[in-house]
Amino acid sequence: FIGAPGVDKVHVYQKIESAEYWEYLTAYTGASGSRFGHAIKFDSVNDLLYVGSPDYSNSQPEQGAVYIMHFDGTNLNYQNIITLPGAEQKQNFGYSLDINNSIDRFVVGAIGSSSGNNSFVGAGYIYDYSADSSSPTLVATVTPPNAKAYSRYGHKVAITPAGTTVAIASVGPGACMLPCGFPASFA
Repeated sequence: FIGAPGVDKVHVYQKIESAEYWEYLTAYTGASGSRFGHAIKFDSVNDLLYVGSPDYSNSQPEQGAVYIMHFDGTNLNYQNIITLPGAEQKQNFGYSLDINNSIDRFVVGAIGSSSGNNSFVGAGYIYDYSADSSSPTLVATVTPPNAKAYSRYGHKVAITPAGTTVAIASVGPGACMLPCGFPASFA
């Protein structure tokens, strides 16, 4: 899977066992101008592809979204789209993401989330989800301690193999000093 956010696509290739090359299978296109494919992760246990689309616009411009698609071996089939209720303008939900397929949990970065009077502080959103679920369940929202405007918390996210700790990095003029990012633990 290769994201091409400049053209709002994810390209799918498959390794040909009898040859030393990858064959192009298909492309899935997101909404125009949404940066669909900015972040992608594949859950090989459940055959789910998570695709970040941080400039997706619906109720607000550039609120962001994460698409979840099932890969049947040849095609991507739309399964779900996640947006935040009460989404903010330029929240950029889906800017980064990571998955833990052993417990069906994933984390999404939203670099434009606000905190109080501070703009573009950012946040991380942790969800539980499985292929059998009708929709993901928000487990936790993680915001930085001592939030500063334009820190863009959620620029990069990672989740541990146990699925109980996430690391969330920030960048920008209001970002923290090194080490940047704060691990957060939850049940």
